[in-house]
Amino acid sequence: MIRSALQQTGFRQFLDAAADAMLVVDVRGKVVALNPEAARLFGWTETELLGGSLDRVISPRFQQATRSQQPAPNGDSGIARKGVPVSLFARRKDGTEFPAEFNHSPLDSGEDALVLVTIRDLTRERRTQTPCSGRRSRRPSRSRRSRMPSLRPTSRKRSPT
Repeated sequence: MIRSALQQTGFRQFLDAAADAMLVVDVRGKVVALNPEAARLFGWTETELLGGSLDRVISPRFQQATRSQQPAPNGDSGIARKGVPVSLFARRKDGTEFPAEFNHSPLDSGEDALVLVTIRDLTRERRTQTPCSGRRSRRPSRSRRSRMPSLRPTSRKRSPT
């Protein structure tokens, strides 16, 4: 019933067009819908993920913490209510883990409490962060700096009048 309701509302087209991985989970944390990007990112087929637990794509060391964030029967979830992204490690079918951001958003689906979970792979962002600041370095490399024109003020010679 949930799956057909999602398809009737055009939500399926939204999921399929999204660039980020998206899973729709019910109150038990079971996947009821997903987009092709989710299947690609995690290495599972749609059939393998449907009906399975959200825990399947979360590193075991983070599963206990995320269980407390599952939606309640009324659809409330600490994360879903706040809409605050959570950074943790996700897990692919082959067991490899990668840094990911999980963002939970409650869906108004009538009687059923559903949560849209958007997952973004943070591997590339983490590689570009500087070790000290945790931010991306904006300073060009030394070799690039040597090719850049100087913006230092130059002294101007006054002409005698």
